[in-house]
Amino acid sequence: MNKKILLSVLFVLSLLPMNFSQFGEYKGVQEISGMINLETPIGIIGLVVFFIGVWIKTKDKLLRRTLCYTGMLCIVASEIWNFFAWNTTKPFVFNLKDCFTHVFPMYYIGLASSIVMIILYALIDKKMSD
Repeated sequence: MNKKILLSVLFVLSLLPMNFSQFGEYKGVQEISGMINLETPIGIIGLVVFFIGVWIKTKDKLLRRTLCYTGMLCIVASEIWNFFAWNTTKPFVFNLKDCFTHVFPMYYIGLASSIVMIILYALIDKKMSD
């Protein structure tokens, strides 16, 4: 039970940077919260799948690990997708220069915290047994 609580708390902490402005052109003029990452279908699926993987009652460790990794990778995928697509009106038409110039530093912190969460999950899963 301690492992489940620890993983849940760490996952929620890794999502904290999404509460800040991550996308936009100018601070105070056009800002979009990182919550957009969790409002996309893949972000919602990532949240649900991760928590199912942590809290499911089954002896199948491979299933739990697969669900948790899938959930965390969905969050990272959502962040990367929004990096490219948050300011486009045409699907799959990206201007790479705009992508890099229209994100705030908190985006990179959020992406890094999501990747660190994957590493922490691997370490905790290896060291702690159910």
